[in-house]
Amino acid sequence: MQEPGREAADDLQRADPDARARAALKLQKEDFGAELSRALEDRVFDPDPEVRVLATALLPSLRTSESPELLFSALEDPCPDVVVSAAEALAALRPPRAADALTECLASRPDLAGPIALAMARLGDSGVEELLLDWLGQEEPGVQVAVLRALGACGTERSVRELSRFLEGGSPAIRTEVLSALALIRERIPSAVGRAELPSDPGRWLAGLIESQDRGAVLTAISLIAWLRPQGGPRLLLGLLESPDPSIRERAREVFGAIAAAEGEAVLEVIAEAADVAPASSATALDRVPKAREASSRAACRKLLAHPDAKVRERSAALAGRSGGPGIAESLAGLLEDPVGHVRARAAEALGTLRWESAGVALERLLSDPYPDVREAALFSLRSFRDYEVDPVRLFARASSVGARAAALRACDPRRAGDAFLRAISDPEAEVRLAAATSLKERALWREEAAVLLADEDPRVRAQALRARLSGAPTRSLEPLARFLHDEDPGVRQTLALGLAQAAGVERVEWLRQLMLRDPCVAVARAAARALADHHDPQTVGALLDAVSTGRIPVAARAIESLGSLGDPDALPRLRAVARGGDPLLRDAAARAAARIEESRR
Repeated sequence: MQEPGREAADDLQRADPDARARAALKLQKEDFGAELSRALEDRVFDPDPEVRVLATALLPSLRTSESPELLFSALEDPCPDVVVSAAEALAALRPPRAADALTECLASRPDLAGPIALAMARLGDSGVEELLLDWLGQEEPGVQVAVLRALGACGTERSVRELSRFLEGGSPAIRTEVLSALALIRERIPSAVGRAELPSDPGRWLAGLIESQDRGAVLTAISLIAWLRPQGGPRLLLGLLESPDPSIRERAREVFGAIAAAEGEAVLEVIAEAADVAPASSATALDRVPKAREASSRAACRKLLAHPDAKVRERSAALAGRSGGPGIAESLAGLLEDPVGHVRARAAEALGTLRWESAGVALERLLSDPYPDVREAALFSLRSFRDYEVDPVRLFARASSVGARAAALRACDPRRAGDAFLRAISDPEAEVRLAAATSLKERALWREEAAVLLADEDPRVRAQALRARLSGAPTRSLEPLARFLHDEDPGVRQTLALGLAQAAGVERVEWLRQLMLRDPCVAVARAAARALADHHDPQTVGALLDAVSTGRIPVAARAIESLGSLGDPDALPRLRAVARGGDPLLRDAAARAAARIEESRR
């Protein structure tokens, strides 16, 4: 029998370098046998550098006694990629003398200082830190930067003392790398770095990091602001909230939000000052302020409600709704006539959150707004008022568009809407008829005049009307709804299945059984199986057991869950049988359901 990987090993003997490289890559998916190991070891000295790179990368997988020596030899390869591959392989293999070998390589190949130093950091050897510290005094900037980054990855309290000395001198680039290393060490060992190890006047040197073109320096500054919480920190972060770099942008927003939660008053002052110069960043910043708690903060928020930039007004309105306080509601009411729709919507939502019923008439006017999100916001707010009642006559007199008529219907109690409701159920626009059905459903009401909606040509209207009928008149006979068992739209049939969960008619179980076992749509059948779990009557368990035996796999799985919810011991024999030898896709679910029933009996 051919040894695993022999074919790939033979491929490595080919003369074509591309073929050898592809073969080496193929080895990653093979079991390493003796023949393959010998071929791979030979490829470490292949004339083609691409093959040597792949061979050194794969050597740790061999785990032979020769692998470390081969990797030590590869550190002297003239090709930089081979050296880096060997250094990374040594970091993964962690043989004895790896740290010494990498240190010698660092001295002889300063052009590869970065990857070699990071490989040393990944070794996890306690002696690596001392070796790296010995290289801190190197005059070669590239080597210094590499060593500093490696110390950030593996350094301890010992490194902190040495790193602090570099903050007093050296180039700005080196100071940036030192600060980054200290920040990384603190993230790993919070007790290792204190404020004493950092230079005084953090605002000055943090500003330098923020203004740097180096992404790492900016991220370091953000981490340090999160730790130090300097007085000018929010102002420094504000300019990064709309950074084109996703990492910088998300990290800056996270830290800004944390500072805003603790220092809301100072943060709002910064936002108010910057709003004229950087409105986009200020608008984003307002989203991160949880609440304006102090009087001065609320005053700043009220001032921003009148800002010329629409996004600032919009976000300020949302903050005002979260905050409340004297004069806030009156200021928000003025924005209900703002020329920008998003601002009107946020102001309406805020007034609803504050439950300021004095804005009721103005919010009624917004139900005729040309923008749907404004109408929805006004509707939300009007519903949040406990004692306010909308005037149906006034609403429908103003409602001239289709959207306005629909919003007016949803805002009114159908019992008080009078002729307007009767006109709505026969309106030529489906959106209006849908609003009439939705109004009934949202209030769990039913009017016999709405029966025409159950036969509407639009399936959305039929579904909403069916929900209203089942929730608004749950005790009435189900027989008039029998036609929905065969409705052409699966969404309507699914609505029927879910609505039957709360129905009380004698047809309930038989209809759900029919939908569960015969409906061609799996979603409908699963909905019926779920609905059967809401009422425990003599026929329910039998219907569900039938689905376990004959239903499609997704339906049977849902029926098993319902049996577990019911907790009926009569289901245990079938569930245990399925758990032992049923369809593999159902065994775990059946075992869980059986265990649940047994637990409920104790």
